[in-house]
Amino acid sequence: MVWAAIGKHGKMRIVFLDGKVTAAKYVEMLDGERLDEEGRWICGDSFIFQQDNAPINTAKLTSEYLTAMGINVLPWPARSPDMNPIENC
Repeated sequence: MVWAAIGKHGKMRIVFLDGKVTAAKYVEMLDGERLDEEGRWICGDSFIFQQDNAPINTAKLTSEYLTAMGINVLPWPARSPDMNPIENC
């Protein structure tokens, strides 16, 4: 899996996750990338995190982590990868 984040003030590094990615591994990666701090740096204090509806993104563990960190998540329609701006980067 490849993960990256972009915002109006810059980008975060690209992260490559090997093997089967579970919600726990995804949350560990988000925490290690300091999404709460770096996201605010590249997007501003009121950023909205966008991710697709992959099972690891919608898992209870992931939702609880994002809520605990105060990160707002954009509701995302199913099967809509063409709407994701990072797919074109």
